[in-house]
This record gives sequence, structure tokens and C-alpha cells, in this order.
Amino acid sequence: MEANENKDINVLEKPIQEKEVQDGNHTDSDADSQTEILRAAGIGIAKDDPTEPVLTLRMWVLGIGFCVIVSGLNTLYTLRTPSLTISGSVVLFLAYPLGRIWEKVIPKWTVPLGRLAFDLNPGPFNTKEHVLIYIMSNLSIYVRLGADVLTEQQMFYGYKAGWGFQILITLSTFLIGFCLAGLFRAIVVVPQELIWPGVLGVTALTSTLHHVNQEQVQVRYNTWKISRYAFFTITFCVSFCWYWFPDFIFPALSHFSFPCWIKPESKVVNQIFGMSSGMGLLPITFDWSQISYVGSPLLIPSWAVLNVFISLVFWIWIVAVALYYTNVWNTAYLPFQSSQVFDNTGNIYKVKKIVNAASGYKLDVKKYLAYSPVFLHVL
Repeated sequence: MEANENKDINVLEKPIQEKEVQDGNHTDSDADSQTEILRAAGIGIAKDDPTEPVLTLRMWVLGIGFCVIVSGLNTLYTLRTPSLTISGSVVLFLAYPLGRIWEKVIPKWTVPLGRLAFDLNPGPFNTKEHVLIYIMSNLSIYVRLGADVLTEQQMFYGYKAGWGFQILITLSTFLIGFCLAGLFRAIVVVPQELIWPGVLGVTALTSTLHHVNQEQVQVRYNTWKISRYAFFTITFCVSFCWYWFPDFIFPALSHFSFPCWIKPESKVVNQIFGMSSGMGLLPITFDWSQISYVGSPLLIPSWAVLNVFISLVFWIWIVAVALYYTNVWNTAYLPFQSSQVFDNTGNIYKVKKIVNAASGYKLDVKKYLAYSPVFLHVL
């Protein structure tokens, strides 16, 4: 295990200014390009210190605290429109000052527990503690997936589950994911060439907050230089000031569908350019949260972004439009896109009318035939 870790570090420390050598379909420039990406994300820059404390009281308190608070807030905000999600990056950012405050304020006492003991303040707040807090909170963010099932059962079917069922369904969603992650770890995690782009932003922010020296980052070309912390501070301040405009002062900047402003009474214009219930043919936005809704374009490779765009053009702008305006499956009577299910009068489908509570909320075919079949929108 130790030999493999040393091998990984040596790969990242390979000098970038080497002469390119052709080797079949592989060149040194390809490896150098990947190395530069990893170094820009803060990977392979700092040396690993195996003596750093990891499973500290500080890590457990902050990690569990963020798990409880973030999962509770995300579950609450899921029930609101528009919904708000506190991401793991927010926790990563907030955990750093709290860890530093713990480092400065809490006394360095050792608490004995029989043969064992733990330190209230194990010393400087290190990167390993920070990342573990992020991992714990990032897992708890998705606890709302189980809460969605429980909420929908109660709201749409009138079924209120007991505490035992609620605990078991929450645990099952997590444990199934952990099992699948363990089974596929050797295939999608261990190989060095399989880099998950979303992780690079986390590693870059972590290395920035923990003051990785800029001199340790090698670059191929002579470029304008700025320290990671200075760049992060400038970006944070500018983003903080700008987010007030699309989120509070002028929300129209988030969905800049100006054709709908010009002709708000036109159904066709709203179907074509509308963002909430239309096809959004002019997706102009000045809100970064909308740009990065599916995934940040700064992290996702360009070929993946192009793949998503081509799929969007084919399935939504061509196939879905053809289905809608030819009234396939009576979709022209409904909104182009919606999160609702409709009945034969165009109103939201009332599921309570077709289930029988006495039989365990099973489908009652007679009630279904008497009420209405289900009508779905094209998207």
C-alpha cells in the first residue's frame, strides 16, 4: 500500500517541462496536461503528513453538527418553491473558520477515558479533518430523498408512515448507495485516469483555504500569476455582491426571457421561449446558479457539455416539439413542460380519488375508470 501511494505522488511530481515523446496513441503532453489540471485543483502539491490527527473530537463535533443542521434545512427548503439546497461546498467553506476558531479558543486539555484518552484541541485544523467534515455533511445532504417519499405518501395518498418505516427507508437509501459504491470502487474510483470532475472544485477550495504555496504549482507557460487565496477572495466578494441582483433585486436576470415580456399574452411565444412551462428556446441567464444547475461548466469537460447540448437540441427542440405540435397523446392541451400530472379536464390529477385506503392504498380500477385516465405533458 505504501509503495502505491509513493508511486501516485511521483506521477504528480513529474516535471512538466519535459520534451514530448510520441508513444503510440499516448504522448507525454497528454500526461502533462492531466498533471496541470490536477495541480490546479490542488492535488499532488502538498506532501502527505501521516502524523496529522484525523479522527479528532473537533472533526466529529463539526461533522455531526453540520449533518444535523444541513439535512434539516435541506429537507425544510425542499417543501418550498423555489427550493433551496445547501451544497457540500457551503459546508466546506463554513467548516474552515469554525475549525480555526476551535484551534484558537478551546484549551489543549487531554480527557482520560480509562485506558483511552482524547484531546479537546489536537492542534492546527488540518486538511484531513476538513475533508472528513465535508464528506460527512455531503452524505447527509441527500437524506431528503427519503423524506420526499414520506412527504408524497402523506400529501398525495393520505398515508402517514410510522417512525419505524421512516427510519428504515432513510437507512436503506444510504446503505444501498454505500454497497454499490463499494462494489464498483475498483472499477470507477481506483484507476488514476478516471477523474470525477466535480471533486476538483472541492480539492481546489480546500488547498486554497489551507494556504498551499503558489510556488509549489508548476505551470508550462509564463502567465499572469495571483495567489490562490487572493483569487478566491476577489471571486467571493464579486459573487456575493452580484448574487443580490438575480436573486433579490431583479429576479428576471435569472430567466432572461425577454420575448415573453414583449408578448405576454401570446401562448405560442410563451410555449417557445418560456422557462417555467415552455421549451426555453432562448436560454439567456445572468445567474450562475442557473448556469451550474446541472453541473458547473468550469469543472465538466467540454466534450461532456457538448454531449448534453446535442441531446438537448435533439430530444427537446426537435422530438418534443414535433410531438407537442402534432398533438400526440393529447399533449397540446397541456403545458409543454410541468412537474404535474393532469386529468381529462386539464386540472391536476387527484390521486386520492383512485386509491382505496382500506385496502392499503391500492389502485381501485372502478374509481379510476369513473374519474379519468392519466395525461402527461410532453416533458
